[in-house]
Amino acid sequence: QKAEHFMTFNADEQALVQWYNDKLESNRKRQKDKRDSAKLLIQQKAEHFMTFNANEHALAQRCNDKLESDRKQKQDKRDSAKLLIQQKAEHFMTFNADEHALAQRCNRERKQRQNKYDRDRAQAVSKASCWENMKNVELKSACKERGLKVAGRKADLVARLSADCAAMLAWHERCSK
Repeated sequence: QKAEHFMTFNADEQALVQWYNDKLESNRKRQKDKRDSAKLLIQQKAEHFMTFNANEHALAQRCNDKLESDRKQKQDKRDSAKLLIQQKAEHFMTFNADEHALAQRCNRERKQRQNKYDRDRAQAVSKASCWENMKNVELKSACKERGLKVAGRKADLVARLSADCAAMLAWHERCSK
């Protein structure tokens, strides 16, 4: 009996259950309507932004034309710069008779300077080996001529003169390049 009592509803309870079910159904329907109206609104806004009136279409066309003309101008500038560089390169690669003679003379002078440098270097090296055979008085005189310190033993004087000679050779190498 108790189980049957809990399983059966009286008229008030049935009305309450029916009212609750109706309320749930109306809430579901309202939420579905809200979703549908939101979808419709989004679709309308999208269609509005996708359609142009005549003025908007003309403005968009002018902007696209301007962009295209700017692109063409930039490409033309690049092409003309490439052509100019190519012409300058061709100009510098071709010599007339005077330029060819000048280039040959410059090469001869460079070779002469190199030969003079090589001779000076050979003399300096031979002089350095001669310092070992010089007397202290001669070594001090050579140091004095070069503005080096004169005091010290023979080994010190030879080392100073050798270092000075090496510095002079390095300076000649830098100048000849």
